[in-house]
Amino acid sequence: MTASERYRTFLFTYQYEGADWSLEIKARDMYDAKARIAKLMRARYDGELMVRIPAQMSFAVKVIVWIQNLIKGIF
Repeated sequence: MTASERYRTFLFTYQYEGADWSLEIKARDMYDAKARIAKLMRARYDGELMVRIPAQMSFAVKVIVWIQNLIKGIF
């Protein structure tokens, strides 16, 4: 069993500006998930997710995406 297989996905919902929003938390159990949610107030902003690259992509595709992201960051 790999480390990621030991974690399950738990769902949480919150209200913001009159709408319901949901998020997923990976955790070992419900108690672990609730503990992780409690720590979100201390979370730091790391940036915006621009693309997800599936692990099955070839090395060449990963390099091309990396170069495109680098160019976007420079200009």
